[in-house]
Amino acid sequence: MAKLFGVVVLAALFASRADAAPITVSAGDFLTFNFDLSGETPAPPYLRAGVNLNRSGLDFEPPPCDVCEPLDVAVWKFWTELDGNGTLFLVHNATLASAWNFLEMQDGVFSATLQMFEGSIVVDPIACGIAADESRTSGCSPFEPPQVPEPATVGLLAIGAGTLVARRRRTRAV
Repeated sequence: MAKLFGVVVLAALFASRADAAPITVSAGDFLTFNFDLSGETPAPPYLRAGVNLNRSGLDFEPPPCDVCEPLDVAVWKFWTELDGNGTLFLVHNATLASAWNFLEMQDGVFSATLQMFEGSIVVDPIACGIAADESRTSGCSPFEPPQVPEPATVGLLAIGAGTLVARRRRTRAV
C-alpha cells in the first residue's frame, strides 16, 4: 500500500510539470495524471486538445499470431476533472498512444488514470492545446508536414537512374 501511495504522489507531482521525467509503471501500480492548461498560452478553450502518452516498452505476444495481443495489460481512463474525478469519457487498454479531440478536453482541464495489471511500460504523458489560430501550448510538438518531392525532382532522379542503367548495359555489351 505504501508503494502504491508513493507512486500516485510521484505521478501527481511529475504530471503537472512540463519537464516531467518518464515513469515506469509496473503490475499493481495505479497512477493519476492531472492536465491543467488553464495557465498556458494560448488560453483555453481550444479548438483541439489532447494528450500524447509517449509510452514505450509495450510487449506483444510473439508471432505467429493473426492478431498479436499485448502482454502488458493496463487500462487508461480519462476524466473531465482533475484527480480522476468528474465524468469518465474514454477507457482504453495499454496500446493507446494518444487521445485527441474529445469535447471534454477543450477546456484544458482533465485527468487520466492508468492501472497496470500485468507487465510494465514507460509513460511520459504531455497535454497539448491548439487554438483556432493554430497557436499551440508549450507541450505541443510542432506539426511538420511530410516533405513530398516535386514532380520535376522525381523526373530528374528517374532520368539519372535510367542513364546509369543504359551506361552499364553498354559497357557489358562491349
